[in-house]
Amino acid sequence: MAQVEKLVGIESPLEVGQKINEIIEKGVGGAFNLFDTMLKDHVLTYEETYGWALQGTYVYKEAVAGSRYGYPDFYNKCVEEFENSEYKMVDFVQPILSSNGTLGGDTFAVSANQEHNSGSSIYYAYYCFANNGNTSETTSWQTQALPASFTIYNPVALNITNIQITNRLSYPRAIASGTVLGSNNNDTWEEITSFTNTNNTASAIWSIDLSANTKFYKYYKLDNLVGIDAGLVGIGKINITATYRDVLSTNTNGHLFYDIADKAQIDELYNTNGIAWYYGIDTENERVFLPRTKWFIQPTGEITEVNSVNEAGLPNITGGTWLRFNNGSTIWVSATSGAISGGGNGSCENQGYGGTAGRPAALNFDASLSNPIYGNSDTVQPQSINQLLYICVGNTNVESAVTDVVDVTTTENDTIPLLTGMYFDFTPNNVSWLKAGQQANSGGIYTFTYNELVNCLNGETKYGDLKVIDVADMVTGVDYSLYWKVNQTDMTFITPTAISNKALSGGVKGNGMAMGLQRDAKAQTLDMSQMAVVASGSNDYATAVAYNAEKSPTYPLGITTDPTKSGIIAEESTAQLYFKVANAVQNLELLDAGEVLEAVNNVVPDNRELITGWAFPSDKYIDLTLGASGTEYTAPANGWYCFAKSSTGASQRVALFNLKSGTNTIIGSCAYAGTTGQSPYVSVPVVKGDVIQVSYTVAGSTNIFRFIYAQGEV
Repeated sequence: MAQVEKLVGIESPLEVGQKINEIIEKGVGGAFNLFDTMLKDHVLTYEETYGWALQGTYVYKEAVAGSRYGYPDFYNKCVEEFENSEYKMVDFVQPILSSNGTLGGDTFAVSANQEHNSGSSIYYAYYCFANNGNTSETTSWQTQALPASFTIYNPVALNITNIQITNRLSYPRAIASGTVLGSNNNDTWEEITSFTNTNNTASAIWSIDLSANTKFYKYYKLDNLVGIDAGLVGIGKINITATYRDVLSTNTNGHLFYDIADKAQIDELYNTNGIAWYYGIDTENERVFLPRTKWFIQPTGEITEVNSVNEAGLPNITGGTWLRFNNGSTIWVSATSGAISGGGNGSCENQGYGGTAGRPAALNFDASLSNPIYGNSDTVQPQSINQLLYICVGNTNVESAVTDVVDVTTTENDTIPLLTGMYFDFTPNNVSWLKAGQQANSGGIYTFTYNELVNCLNGETKYGDLKVIDVADMVTGVDYSLYWKVNQTDMTFITPTAISNKALSGGVKGNGMAMGLQRDAKAQTLDMSQMAVVASGSNDYATAVAYNAEKSPTYPLGITTDPTKSGIIAEESTAQLYFKVANAVQNLELLDAGEVLEAVNNVVPDNRELITGWAFPSDKYIDLTLGASGTEYTAPANGWYCFAKSSTGASQRVALFNLKSGTNTIIGSCAYAGTTGQSPYVSVPVVKGDVIQVSYTVAGSTNIFRFIYAQGEV
């Protein structure tokens, strides 16, 4: 978080917010960027992980209240880099088969439409990949079911550019023509090429050229095969030239990615080597699986080395000496070097055969004599401490949108206390303020406020007599307009709908009937002792009579509790009540959760009667021209079709049918006339795009044929 500098010479809260925003945008104090890393000596709390995620975990585009943050910028950035990355191409090594295998399995496999059984031999398809050393008739594939097909499968999609075929050693029965197809599901096939062959020589080699093929398929099929020899087709050997894409793709910035479908391979790599610093992209679930490593991270100054790995290794140990034998019984050493040395009586260098004084008494080995790195430590691994590695996946100071609300100022910089209710005649900063009403606000987004309200329920409050109630404890008929309502099951809360001082909604003014006293010439003052109340049976309210000093009744005054005659009324105002729920200034990089919640509430308030009423007919309609019986009409919106005609005889009918499933009627309405002059009437509900059909035998005039819009459409 950027350091907030001292604010001086600023008078209004708006100026404070603008100034803090400028500081944030500058990134004062040094902000983290996406993909940055940091080590922690403790597990971060939910609040502390804001903008960070532990290595080897999923990061989601969308948030879930109370359980995870959402990081749309990070997700979109990863997908963009993944789509713009390139795969390394790997040459395919053809396996040797001992059986056909299973198409769609985990290993290379083959299959044929038929394997000829001569009674003594079965001509299996896998013989073409068996590497049996020859292409004899009994160790090659043959079929009599023409046109034939031969399928090659690999669990990783291949780009085959050449298929080399070796004819059988005897009775070649070579292929004369066919097509090559490709598929990734063994169901939907694409034609790659067609081919012909005239070489029917035993053991001859010929090829099918697929150099124009740029696609990758898991399945390749030699299809519609017919033979040069009528009624038979055979293949001795098949050799394919192909490449496949490495699981990893590389972006120009050095990031490595893989499709989440290949995660099992990455897991195996990590479990074996202890590192998989690659980003797994899962577009179906809109999430990214973060890299992970148990290795030390080593700085590099070479751009081309980014994210490449350094294998474990130690410097070599070398040394040498001369071995000399004396009369077959004594071994001398001389001319030692490196890690080898002599010890004992004297030097072992250049000792002759005679004498004993210079002969070594011992032969020593010391690795530090070869390389001083040895001996500096008792273990290959340097001393270290294990800590948690977190990756920056969202940052309010830089560019990343995080779908949550965060305090970007301290309490000292925010002059209005949390949970304060205020009236505004404009829409305030919705990150901090929520409109009073019936909208349910996520405790996962406004985590701090939600927790404070729960603390209030538990008696641990620092907000005085703040009124808070659990929705489970609410009683029908009780006024809870001043209460914060908390749903601990759903982790939501609802703001109050009022504050105690209603006068804050606007100013006051006289209503033209304000009570007043006119000063009497004989009585300059009037006190309570001079007042008397006299009942007036004919009036709606009591009559007060003022007496002057001479006790003569003057100036009758009326007093009433009728609010229209009270003399003071609240001035009409467009101001709306809002409550402070976060110590945050406006940050356009954040999802404005308050604004979204308020907008949703304006469209879908917590009013079941209103919501259920939206499906019923409104006052808006379109009169339609009735076609012949059986005519169909498409609903322009959600609503109702209505239809009535006058009968010219008994048993005549009118009907409307909603054809929601082709010609299968599931919703309809039908009415019959009992006699001449009646108007049978039908109606049917529709959703926009539904097709309805009119059907009738009534021969009289049309009374009504109309589409009426649902209330929710107007």
